[in-house]
Amino acid sequence: MDNLAKLAKRRECLVSQISEQRGMLTQIIKPLIKPLTLADQGLSILHFLKKNRVLIASTSVLFSVFWPNFLGKFLKRRPSSDKIRNQ
Repeated sequence: MDNLAKLAKRRECLVSQISEQRGMLTQIIKPLIKPLTLADQGLSILHFLKKNRVLIASTSVLFSVFWPNFLGKFLKRRPSSDKIRNQ
């Protein structure tokens, strides 16, 4: 009977420790929830696009048909690192 009482007391102590640790973990993770959610959504989009490569090709064709100068304007822009290097 003494062993059962010790086990019950030990279990009660462990359950209270678990509760405290969950509370601390919640406080630590709370500021990270939004960035992690955005990263997860981004990875989901990449996974979707990887599976549907036809979608990428058709989108680029549509851009070239409806806005023929779009890609040219985009490629003419120089990255900011080139601007810094040339100064």
